[in-house]
Amino acid sequence: MSKTAVEVAIIGLNHMTGSIGLALRKQNDSPNASLEFTVSGQDGDKDVMIAAKHFGAVDNTISNTQAVVRNAHIVIVDLPESLMKPVYEYFSPGLKGGAVVLDMSVNKTLAQQLADEYFPDNTHLIGIRPIVSNAYLYSSERGMTACREDLFRAGDMIISPSPKAPPEAIKLATDLAEILGMEHRFVAPEEYEGIANFTERLPLFLAYALFASADGSHSRVDLMRMINQDMGVLFNPLKQIEAADLVAAFMNNPQDTNQRLGALINVLQALQEMLDSDDEKAKETAIRETLKQFYTWEGQRDTGNWDDIPKNIDANPRSRFFGGLFGRN
Repeated sequence: MSKTAVEVAIIGLNHMTGSIGLALRKQNDSPNASLEFTVSGQDGDKDVMIAAKHFGAVDNTISNTQAVVRNAHIVIVDLPESLMKPVYEYFSPGLKGGAVVLDMSVNKTLAQQLADEYFPDNTHLIGIRPIVSNAYLYSSERGMTACREDLFRAGDMIISPSPKAPPEAIKLATDLAEILGMEHRFVAPEEYEGIANFTERLPLFLAYALFASADGSHSRVDLMRMINQDMGVLFNPLKQIEAADLVAAFMNNPQDTNQRLGALINVLQALQEMLDSDDEKAKETAIRETLKQFYTWEGQRDTGNWDDIPKNIDANPRSRFFGGLFGRN
């Protein structure tokens, strides 16, 4: 059976876009595959392009963004906010007629504005954001070594098309989700950005605040020397971002960011009040209730059932272990 050739270009190589490339290339080996994907990659870092080729995320790399999109039916873009405008302006004239650009950035509004301004006729943009599978949710590994064929399997593919997006372009995004083994969810661009201010940007702000707190400590040297893995994982987002992108994240939606930070500050203040309280039972009850909600969330995400509360949510294996260890079972 002959296969239909599909050219895919990736602009911005990282563990997420690389995992999509790896999954598409593995799909070619399926005996029932009707499509033959060829994946080309581009990144501003030559070492990243070399690694992407080495780990099988792409078939080839092309350093020029106009050249990498020239023959592509599908273009997957994941760029820092500070680079989006100049890169979109440069590669857009190279898009072929009928091409669909799938933009993975958090700033869906900006991506659509750039598409409206720079895209040639008969080329389309669809905002997407893949959510990793549970198996990799807690992994802090990044870079091309973290590419996994099944990184998104059984996860959700967020699809945020503009109202004027043609059905065939939207279908291409849902087809990609199916190939990756994902469920697709339609979320309006402005709704997604509000959610992403918490899920994607707040971790950056927390990493920044934690480091600033450590850096400003009167015992800075001792504190910094003794930072271990748990704190290192919390600092990890700072390794993936430039100052201009952090500024852009702060300024993207300052009103919503203020609300998110305000809610977090309220929780931290409640913790301070808890520390000052002499009511040990109330402290334990409050902590147990929050952890109970955490295990509920884990159960819901694991089963994909967000309507029912999973049973035995108190039966956390870590609690069972420690309870048995100290004779409390």
